[in-house]
Amino acid sequence: TSSGNFHIQANASFNGAIDNVSVVEDTLSTSANISVNSAADDLVIANNDDAGISILSPKTKKGNIYFGDRDGNNRGVISFDHSTDNLTFGLGGDGVGNYSFKIDNSRNAKFVGGVGIGYEPAAGTLKLKGDFYVYDDNSANQIALLYDNGDAGIFDLRSGGNTKIEINANGTSVFNGGNVAIGGTIALEKLHVRG
Repeated sequence: TSSGNFHIQANASFNGAIDNVSVVEDTLSTSANISVNSAADDLVIANNDDAGISILSPKTKKGNIYFGDRDGNNRGVISFDHSTDNLTFGLGGDGVGNYSFKIDNSRNAKFVGGVGIGYEPAAGTLKLKGDFYVYDDNSANQIALLYDNGDAGIFDLRSGGNTKIEINANGTSVFNGGNVAIGGTIALEKLHVRG
């Protein structure tokens, strides 16, 4: 069938079931060498301009995409909740009410389970492989760095681009940002110990 400048084509498989559906702009250029990934050719949306799929639902409802197999029709889900502006990803039958990963309306991300960065799989809540940098609010100045020297960890605190405090798990640690208080909150000397 056709609708405006687009045509919808359903191709039947050998057993008579619908094998795939294509929604293609009639004027789509064939010289663009666009090919469909064979692992995702059941529904194809093509356009000579930006292409997309819209899922529209009321302000108090959700828009969902479900993934299923013979073990269940809710093996995975991507859901957007219009009432809270939360985007969630669920796995293994989590369902829309539960999630493995959520982005809220303040662009905060929450993971349920462990997170691995540069490392697979995650062990514990957060597992990081590589150096870890912390920048100030305007992302211009590096204020902290956690890194390794062989099998030893090093933690630096910086000010104005200079390392003021360095804690080395297998070497000399340096405190060069001012006086140090132990057992109190006021340091009158380079090292002020109470107790």
